[in-house]
Amino acid sequence: MYLKKNDFIFLVFILLIITSIEFFKFRNYYGFDYFPEPEEAELFYDSNILLFLQNAAELNNIPGIGKTYSKKISEYAKENKTSNFFELKNISGIGPKKIQTIMEYYEKNR
Repeated sequence: MYLKKNDFIFLVFILLIITSIEFFKFRNYYGFDYFPEPEEAELFYDSNILLFLQNAAELNNIPGIGKTYSKKISEYAKENKTSNFFELKNISGIGPKKIQTIMEYYEKNR
């Protein structure tokens, strides 16, 4: 039994649809903002981070953060007792780039 040209085109079309559906499931699951799994994120817990995040004056020195975000971060850290950088994504206006900037500053200046 041989495939006709129309059957072959139909099978390729179905295969493309299935592949694209799986791709979008993967993309929607992971999204564009990647945050590590909880086991990975636990590596970033530290009591010094809590003190660092609660210090608005220190956060204000980070390029691209400014007074507004340093105040938001400081208040959030005090209210939630967070010592994990990745929890900062819950603050409006804070995304992966700002979190990365804060983490790099912390690593250089701790």
